Amino acid sequence: MSAETKPEAKSDSTPTATPAAFTNDKGDIVCPVTGDTIASPDKAVGHQDYNGKRYYFCCPGCPDQFKADPAKFEDGKALKKT
Repeated sequence: MSAETKPEAKSDSTPTATPAAFTNDKGDIVCPVTGDTIASPDKAVGHQDYNGKRYYFCCPGCPDQFKADPAKFEDGKALKKT
């Protein structure tokens, strides 16, 4: 028997580049919920892409708060009110 190669399954969606991370004015990755600095994406507890940006989270409770109302946290809006 000869080995047959099958074409890879194609997704209905077009692959896109990873969105830019949400950062503060210094270029540090920060949690949009708490404002805490995150050392690197692999140190985050998770992330959520929203309106062309990738938001990383510092602790387990932050993703749920963000997902409940992402517009509230977009671009650090909630952090600027404090």
